[in-house]
Amino acid sequence: MTAEQATAIIVHDNPLVTVKPILKDSHFIPDFCCNRVWLCIDENHRVYQEPMVG
Repeated sequence: MTAEQATAIIVHDNPLVTVKPILKDSHFIPDFCCNRVWLCIDENHRVYQEPMVG
């Protein structure tokens, strides 16, 4: 599934969340935010891991 498809599904299910794509092997600050969804994508913008709230 592409990042765009996943984002559309997530926002459709809950329009109050913000989807943040992160590239594979990149670093990010793991602070928790209940209205954010991390979308792990590879270099081809395909989702490679289940999205996670945080």
